[in-house]
Amino acid sequence: MYGLPQATVLNRPLYKKAVFEKFNLKTAERDRFDVDVSRMAIVAYLSPAKIPALHGEGVLCIASTAQAKGL
Repeated sequence: MYGLPQATVLNRPLYKKAVFEKFNLKTAERDRFDVDVSRMAIVAYLSPAKIPALHGEGVLCIASTAQAKGL
């Protein structure tokens, strides 16, 4: 998708419930989020182990996410 190495591609779903729990959203906020976002996914995970060029001080990982709206 972004021209990244195949080893970085995950395409794992990111569940709304996890976001709701992480950020302790109120019912109105959950409803609004649910209307705005139909689904989310972790598209790629970049780390020095997968891409040696990322090795540097303080770089643990880089995650790429995608969201679909109004499908």
